[in-house]
Amino acid sequence: MRRFAERMRGVQHSATIELSDQIKTMRKDGREIISLAAARPDFDTPRVVKEAAVDALRLGAQYTEYTESRGLPELREVVADKLSRENDLQVDPDRELLITVGAREAIFCALQVLVDQGDEVLVFDPSWLSYRWAIRLSGGLPVGVPLRQEADFHPDPEEMLSLASDDVRVLVLNSPNNPTGAVFTPAEMQQIARIARERDWVIITDEIYEDFLYGDHQHVSPAALQGMKDRTVTCNSCSKGWAMTGWRVGYAAGPADIIDRMLAVHQHLVSSPCAFAQKGAVAAFTHAREAVFDMVDSYRRRRQLLLEGLGGYPRVEFVPPEGACFFFLRFPGAQINSEQLSRHFLQQCGLAMTPGAAFGEYGEGYLRLSFAGVDEGMIPEVLDRLKRGTEQLQ
Repeated sequence: MRRFAERMRGVQHSATIELSDQIKTMRKDGREIISLAAARPDFDTPRVVKEAAVDALRLGAQYTEYTESRGLPELREVVADKLSRENDLQVDPDRELLITVGAREAIFCALQVLVDQGDEVLVFDPSWLSYRWAIRLSGGLPVGVPLRQEADFHPDPEEMLSLASDDVRVLVLNSPNNPTGAVFTPAEMQQIARIARERDWVIITDEIYEDFLYGDHQHVSPAALQGMKDRTVTCNSCSKGWAMTGWRVGYAAGPADIIDRMLAVHQHLVSSPCAFAQKGAVAAFTHAREAVFDMVDSYRRRRQLLLEGLGGYPRVEFVPPEGACFFFLRFPGAQINSEQLSRHFLQQCGLAMTPGAAFGEYGEGYLRLSFAGVDEGMIPEVLDRLKRGTEQLQ
């Protein structure tokens, strides 16, 4: 029998990627599937971004070879400028910034340098499914901090503190939250920051949905709070805001000593991000900010249509999303688990949604509906299929 590394014990394939593969197979067989599974924008990358990448390719070797492993200096400059203007965070682009292959690599590198074998890492539950596996692959032990529907999926900082042993070194934080759509309030962020300072934790914050806000909700970057810059690694990417998921350009901002060690992991892992994709990212930050706002306006309309369609429907429970691009749906009375729920809607209604258990213990019983990949014209059909499938559960 083949022997595998102990670190791989329990590490599962991505539920969202496997579901996407299943959808492709069903479509090849002639099934009409509406996918609400992946958080993949259904917009095209802005033209100015694509043209910048093409122009870089035409320049030849300068943008078809390795760049500085830390990332193109001009990209680090525009990211630092963005963080200053929009996040109230001042960073040195030469010492406190690292351009990565998406936000996923930024998070992984941060965990690699901050987590020792057996260290505990706090992670909100439910939250993005890859956090737990990245923690385990770094030798750490994920400790779930519940986000409960009765609290609108907002954190209880005191409960978080009660769950934290002396072995906790890191807290992974994501707001706006995937999959719940909750946006942690400034007061909640201040409480979390206070606890982190008192307990000497480092926060890894995933801010990939920072622009996806509805109503009067506001995004707070923990690193900008008093005393937090030296104990926070801020991770983000171009993927969601500019519909650049396949470009794989992200970044990490943090204390110089942490970024320096992350750079070492990054060099051995990927050498450097794609050169011409970085040139496209420069154009995104400098010439395509309005494209992000246009996309969020479309998401806002989709969210409202779903709210109106689901409102008053007793067979589905949800908390209106405050940010991101998700509804986290619960089906009271259903006698099957979330994986079975996902399979039911896919097979019976041609509606693909991600099982909530993929996002943690407290996600069981839910399905994540992503409205990133479905245009407004399709929402009546989505609602019809969702209600039909729900009635079949009774």
